[in-house]
Amino acid sequence: MNALEDDLQLSSTHSVEEYSGDDDTTLLLNREDLSENVASTERSKHPRKYLNGVVATSALGSFLWGYNVSVIAGAMLFVDDHFHLSVLWHEIIVSGAIAGAAVGAITAGVLNDKFGRWKVLMMSAVLHGMGSVILGLSFFKLFLVIGRITVGMATGLYSVTGPVYVSEMSPSHIRGKLGLASYLHTGGGILIGSIAVGLFSINSEHAYTIGWRLMFSFTLLPSLCMIAALCFLFETPRWLVYHGKAEKARSVMKKIRSSEYVEKELNEIITDYEDNRKRKLGMIQSIRRIFHSKEVLYAVFLGCSLQVLSAMSGPTAVTSYSSTILRMAGFSVRDAVWFSVVPSFANLLTKIAGALLVERVGRRKLFIASSTGTFIFLYILATSFYLENKSSLSATPLFEGGKCDYDKCGTCVANSNCGFCTVKVGYDYSNGTCSEGSEDHSKFRANGTKCIILEDYEVGYRLVNDSKWYYDHCPESKFAIMSLVALLMYVASFASGLISLPWIINSEIYPMWARGQCASLSSLFNWITNLLINLTFLTVFDLLGTPNALVVYGTIALILTFFVIFLLPETSKQPLEGIERLFVRPYFLTWRSSKPRKPVRTDCESIQL
Repeated sequence: MNALEDDLQLSSTHSVEEYSGDDDTTLLLNREDLSENVASTERSKHPRKYLNGVVATSALGSFLWGYNVSVIAGAMLFVDDHFHLSVLWHEIIVSGAIAGAAVGAITAGVLNDKFGRWKVLMMSAVLHGMGSVILGLSFFKLFLVIGRITVGMATGLYSVTGPVYVSEMSPSHIRGKLGLASYLHTGGGILIGSIAVGLFSINSEHAYTIGWRLMFSFTLLPSLCMIAALCFLFETPRWLVYHGKAEKARSVMKKIRSSEYVEKELNEIITDYEDNRKRKLGMIQSIRRIFHSKEVLYAVFLGCSLQVLSAMSGPTAVTSYSSTILRMAGFSVRDAVWFSVVPSFANLLTKIAGALLVERVGRRKLFIASSTGTFIFLYILATSFYLENKSSLSATPLFEGGKCDYDKCGTCVANSNCGFCTVKVGYDYSNGTCSEGSEDHSKFRANGTKCIILEDYEVGYRLVNDSKWYYDHCPESKFAIMSLVALLMYVASFASGLISLPWIINSEIYPMWARGQCASLSSLFNWITNLLINLTFLTVFDLLGTPNALVVYGTIALILTFFVIFLLPETSKQPLEGIERLFVRPYFLTWRSSKPRKPVRTDCESIQL
């Protein structure tokens, strides 16, 4: 027996009652989950309290993640005007956080393996606080980019570490619930971010000067709270065992498990460690071993594919540009800011629903339902923009064959280089002209007017003092409500599972020796994809038109649905040790078996809180 086993002095005298897995009665951290044969006087209250603290602290990271995704959507309406940003600078600032997240994600695996999950979470909280200060004090647009990259790095570190930290601290039968319970606070952050934009923009004059600074700086408070909360938490037992700190691992295990199950689970962890100790020779060797293990390689393929396809279906981009999309649909700036709260509220509610259902219905079914709703409502949203374009006022291009050669207001304003000029006649607006311009006015104007219209194509230009210039939306939008409802349902669909389950699944499908590196790799794929989507979002809308761009994102969500149906096995209630056995072959090949797949149980999976 080696020294580490001697140190643990594992006991085999404890009896363990097999967990029944009754999904109908399993509740998050519910005392009814405790075995009935264990006297209430013997139950420790500490595991429940400590795990609640783990989830709550991780939830602060999720909150910061969601807030920064949401607040940028509304804040950029005012930042654009304050700094007179071009479309390219708009996309660079929005995408700065995604670029930073990619850097954070790729370094998170190495940092997790070397320093541990707890220290990386602390780094994330500190970077969030620093980023909020930089953004709030930005007096040059370059500072905005630096601030966004900083909060992005914090998000990238958390996106890898947070799910792994909660996963390794949790019993398998509620691991999914605790993971989503933490992650659903992303929805809370998105909702609070939308509300903050509305509150800090009530005074429209201040919104363009100090209001957007307060929107960004607000995250300093939860960042400090997360730093303080982490001071009361510890490293995960699995990481401690893998780094030769058995006594510390036992001490932490006693805080997250009832005492009668501590040695049993430590035995599971040490056995897994001993199986991999001789073969784990370093990062390069681990990477080589990944490529020589078809089960792990298949899991990496699934994990990275889920991240890429879910990101390509547009949830992060649509959230970041939600206010802009509502402006395209015909809402005013103030209405777009406040109406963006509605999808954010739906996001939170459906995240809660997903957390309640993830163990009851399983990862697969929830993922399939979520991605199906995502592509359906993206198609409906695309239809609303198509109908809006067709029913919008007719436009005459000032210069045929130019950049703004469009015959409808809807297609004209969909191009960020163009705008629509019209005049109000009575209660209605007249057909107008399409020409190049900025948010403030047309490139072609005279006598102080914002734009010029055509009274008759053969007669020529007519200057009108009360001409109206529409840059990003059309007057008298007929399908704005349809667009809002479709956007709401789209957000509700992806929030229920599509945007969160890839992170949960990636935190649990890899063996311990490869978990940090593989989770980091899949996270990197997600952030790089999100970077490309966010960096080209408005450009793609310009090139393809709003309806066609939305159809492309919807088709990707449809592909994701079939990908999950045919290739993803159910990971719910599976133990982390030995989980790679689920990936011996593609899932659809197991359909030939008449018997349903049973969870691979080990002794420690009977652990109850």
